[in-house]
Amino acid sequence: MKYLRDGADDNKEYTWWEPYEIHYSREQVDWLLEYLPLLIDGNYPPAPSDYAELNGRSFKCSFWVAARIATELTIRIKACGLDGYLAIEHYAEGKSLKKICQSRSLDEGKMETVLNRVKSYISSHRDNFPWVDKNFRGKISKGRTYDDYCKNWRER
Repeated sequence: MKYLRDGADDNKEYTWWEPYEIHYSREQVDWLLEYLPLLIDGNYPPAPSDYAELNGRSFKCSFWVAARIATELTIRIKACGLDGYLAIEHYAEGKSLKKICQSRSLDEGKMETVLNRVKSYISSHRDNFPWVDKNFRGKISKGRTYDDYCKNWRER
C-alpha cells in the first residue's frame, strides 16, 4: 500500500505493506530488501504515522512474522548462488556497491545488472519456488533454477 507521509514537506508517498499483503512482487521485494537487516532482527518495518488514522487501527507485528518473512527472502536470495551472496552483502550487510566491486574486481554496471536479476528472480516466485505454488492435486511443481532463469535473462 502507499501512504502519504504525515507532515512531509515533499509530499512523497511512503510504501508500506502489512505482512498479510506480502506476496513478493517486484515492488515488495525492493521494499523488503531495504529493510532486510531489520527483518532479520525480528522487527517489521514501522508503519507510517498516519496509518492508524487511515485504517482506524494500530499495527503490531510479532517477532515470528518478521522472522518468517526474513527467512523466506533469505532462502530465495541464497537460491541464486554467488549472485545471491553478493545481494546479501549489499542489502543485509549494508556494503556499498563500490566496495563490493573493488574487493571482487567486478564492474559496477554488471553488479547492478546482477542485483536486478536476483531481485527479478526472487520476485517471480510462482515459477521458481516449488514450495509456494502447488497445483490443484497438491503436488509440488518442480520450479525453475536460477541458472535456467539466467539463460533466459535479457540484458537491457
